[in-house]
Amino acid sequence: MSAQEASLTSGSALAAQRETDRISFETLFRRGGVEDMGIVETYLSNLVEMANETPFLYGDLTAMSKTLATYGYSAQADQAKTLSGERDYNYILDVLETIGDAGAALGQSTGDMEAMATAIGRMKSSNKATLEYLNILNDRGIGAVGMLAEARGVDQGTMYDMISRGQVSGREAAEIILQAMTESFSGSMLAQSRTFSGLSSTVEGLSQELDSAMGQGYNEGRMKGLTAQRDWLSGESGEAVMEANKAIGAWKAELENSKEQYIRDAVDAMMKTEEYRTAQDTGDAAEMGRLIMEAKVRGMNEYNASEGAQLALESEKSLAEAIRNDTSLDSDYWDAGYEKGQWFTKGLAAAMGEGKYFVKADIDQETGLTVYTDSYGLTADPMLVDPGGAGGLRRSGYAYGLDYVPYDNFPALLHQGERVQTAAEARGERAAPSVTITGNNFTIREEADVTRVASELLAQMELAGMRG
Repeated sequence: MSAQEASLTSGSALAAQRETDRISFETLFRRGGVEDMGIVETYLSNLVEMANETPFLYGDLTAMSKTLATYGYSAQADQAKTLSGERDYNYILDVLETIGDAGAALGQSTGDMEAMATAIGRMKSSNKATLEYLNILNDRGIGAVGMLAEARGVDQGTMYDMISRGQVSGREAAEIILQAMTESFSGSMLAQSRTFSGLSSTVEGLSQELDSAMGQGYNEGRMKGLTAQRDWLSGESGEAVMEANKAIGAWKAELENSKEQYIRDAVDAMMKTEEYRTAQDTGDAAEMGRLIMEAKVRGMNEYNASEGAQLALESEKSLAEAIRNDTSLDSDYWDAGYEKGQWFTKGLAAAMGEGKYFVKADIDQETGLTVYTDSYGLTADPMLVDPGGAGGLRRSGYAYGLDYVPYDNFPALLHQGERVQTAAEARGERAAPSVTITGNNFTIREEADVTRVASELLAQMELAGMRG
């Protein structure tokens, strides 16, 4: 159940992020001239497929996709190039595949690949091939200047000179570099996806898809409730609660103000007393502190006895009573958590009873004493070990007794000399016993002695009962 809750939490966040991604891509693609927004769903589905077949996660691919879309790369491929099997270096997914292959071959991080996508995108959108953009690629193992020099049939020195003079088109440079990267690194993602790290990433991505499916179902259903909650909060009911909260806040403030006033008055009164002035005159700081704290406590006591504090107390008592009375109307109200807990406990008790929990007995070489450890390596209570069980098998024994049997058919290992009672007998023993005290003389000097004698008798009776 904990694992399912974790999946739901993760899946809900994933599904919500994908909903946000869809809106982002709709905006980006619309800016790029796309009118049919149905292409967004197709594109995101293609991203999911790519994430499932490569070492990269869906989130990594969407981040790079948004970067490329921002710089004008297309959401649609050139059908002629697609049919011929070529990559379209204006199509986001083909550019992603090229950058991904290079990143996989060179062991780059997602951040490195996103930086490469940004550099190539800036060259394309600005139509300028500057050293600033090219060095981003060079620093990450992509010999961009060399690729341009080879394509133009010149040496790298000449190419640097051409770049500095602005003689290289940014759009041309971006396509040349992407084509050279494809020729150098094509297939690297597929190869890496078959490694341990690649498979681990792929499995993580597929697991995210499962969580996302649960989250999508949850979010779609939960939105109905959130809509109803929004309408309630913003409607007449919300206004009524807001007004009530305002009054409650004012009342709470009045109580706080009253409490502080009582304490201030008590401290002021104390500081005017002869006792305090004497301590002050003699420089007895300890006594002054004691008197001030005594005054604060007296002020707090007076506040507790005030009408406002008593009203607050009665309000809390009434709330507790109302909850108790309502909850007691139906057993389903109060025992849901208890029932669930009992079922879990039964499973644990059954497993222990079937011998799935063992206790091992070892001799401590220093002390010569027998030491019991359980199957988890923890010290076990020797009183709860069944010496007749195979290998020191632990059963559900209660050598120290059991105050209350939690459910019917509760398994227990009994020992010689122990006693088992019926529920009726146990309830009878819990009833208050009849006590007769004879042969005792009590000297009562003041009324308070009555309470003291009664308290001592009760304590001794309880102690005797515990010993019995």
